[in-house]
Amino acid sequence: MKILVLILILSPLLLIADDLSGIDAAYYDFDPRIIAMGGASVAVQGTSPASIIANPAALAGQNQQYIFQVSNSTYLDLINYNYAGVSWRQQPGQILSLAMDFSGDEALSEYELILSYSRILSKFNLGLNLKLLGSSYGDNANGAWYDENGLNHQVHGSSYGFAIDWGLQYEINAQQRLGIFNRNLVNTIFYDSQNEVGTAEGKYNESRPVSLVLGYCYQIPKVQFALDYDLSLYSDRENYLRTGLEIALINNILKLRTGMATKLYSLDTQHYNLGCGIAFKIASKEFQLDIAYRIFTQWQGYNNLIFGLSLQL
Repeated sequence: MKILVLILILSPLLLIADDLSGIDAAYYDFDPRIIAMGGASVAVQGTSPASIIANPAALAGQNQQYIFQVSNSTYLDLINYNYAGVSWRQQPGQILSLAMDFSGDEALSEYELILSYSRILSKFNLGLNLKLLGSSYGDNANGAWYDENGLNHQVHGSSYGFAIDWGLQYEINAQQRLGIFNRNLVNTIFYDSQNEVGTAEGKYNESRPVSLVLGYCYQIPKVQFALDYDLSLYSDRENYLRTGLEIALINNILKLRTGMATKLYSLDTQHYNLGCGIAFKIASKEFQLDIAYRIFTQWQGYNNLIFGLSLQL
């Protein structure tokens, strides 16, 4: 097991492309609980299907037979990010999850289908995400640009691709856990673009940046602290330190959360986060409403609110 873990940790360093930017334009923030805790989540045990986006190993300890979840996030009333997922326990210590997220409009729309599997092996939780990626772009009517010959330069097209994530959590003791998450270890996206004047790039393929995150979680009754170290694998991206705190109140009915993300080289705090979780019952069914608000320090006006609702059966 130790040799396998070492190989998985080192593999991102061998597979990344030297000429690839480390700036990942994809959106991954679909779990309000994770966002409220500053994004620190790699070693935290998940409570909803969206946990797999931050670490597929997080759900291995799920006790409920099924958990359903939907969430929504909006930037400036411009871009809507929507998520729906379900996780179900095949048997104790083995969880299968299926999820879909969608965003955008006619100018640019993106979707992602995720099949995830996690299981417990002794003190290790292991998880794997298989992702199908797709997009379409350039179909907005107000994006046309005609030259003096009446030819439209607007580029339109579509893409499809795949990606694989893996994650691991290790239980040190009842209070402490370690975690590792490797996003997009293997991935590629195939594009097909065109326009009337033939200046579009046509068919080509690119890859998403690979990321490697190390995490630590300390938990005592009603209090949970999480720390993530997001290791930069590229020259144009800094390392990040993310911290998060969750406090349970009123017999775990209310959970208050806060966190932040800081660039380690420049020591600039990218954003502060806060939120809460509220548990309630309807017709004997257990629900949880999660809310997160992210305050950006550099993108003034881009603060965003994320809502999520989950049902446990």
